[in-house]
Amino acid sequence: ANDNSHGNTNVNPLTWLFRGTLRTTIHKDCTNTNNNTKKPSPPPLLSTKIDPFLDLSLDVTSNPSIHASLSSFTKPEHLSGDNQYHSSILNKKVNAIKTTSLKTLPPVL
Repeated sequence: ANDNSHGNTNVNPLTWLFRGTLRTTIHKDCTNTNNNTKKPSPPPLLSTKIDPFLDLSLDVTSNPSIHASLSSFTKPEHLSGDNQYHSSILNKKVNAIKTTSLKTLPPVL
């Protein structure tokens, strides 16, 4: 079967049990660019992507719990300096913030 959605019973049972999706978004980092007192507007969205996963690589040795490991896994990452994000929208490298979230969870996590 070609459909890997959770509602399809024709997919491989292991895929159905363990498949979830991650959402990765990248926003332009607008910190320190607006010093007025008006409420800041949301930073421009540069990229969004949804990817399937069958497992997650969590750092369980440096964190006291699975909850802390998931929090660390989804912590926003600042892309700056040598690690700037190349925006195809802006056609240049920019400081950005990358966030990852669990969009859909598998029945077994």
